[in-house]
Amino acid sequence: MLYEIKCSWCGQSMGTKECEPTEFTLKLKKMGLPIISHGICPKCREKALEDANISREGGNHE
Repeated sequence: MLYEIKCSWCGQSMGTKECEPTEFTLKLKKMGLPIISHGICPKCREKALEDANISREGGNHE
């Protein structure tokens, strides 16, 4: 079953991922609703790290 992956911060589509169906996702599909999972896109991740003053390697910028 294909899940659509969206950025939780900006809503941008991040593609799809094949996953095993669950009772919940089968119900969603039967109701005609999209099956969506969430993550964070690279742009929003960078912004979140900058806002938290954390470098890519971990730790503070200071």
